[in-house]
Amino acid sequence: MYMHEAVSDRINEIRKENNVSIRRLSSLSKVPYSTLYAILTKKTKAIKIATLGNIICGLGISPQEFFTDSIFAKKFED
Repeated sequence: MYMHEAVSDRINEIRKENNVSIRRLSSLSKVPYSTLYAILTKKTKAIKIATLGNIICGLGISPQEFFTDSIFAKKFED
């Protein structure tokens, strides 16, 4: 698994747990819908730290909460 895939999976997991649509998360995080959609569908591999920070903030959690998940304990491919 690649890091961008883990990030996408984690965002989708939290988003679905909280019943937040992609459009709503786009609004909450101030990340353009097309950018967020590309991240969540794994069409982009390069996710800027600032963009990820905005998404995490839009989800209403801390970065620590976001990254404290077993998906990030796995070894990632280069």
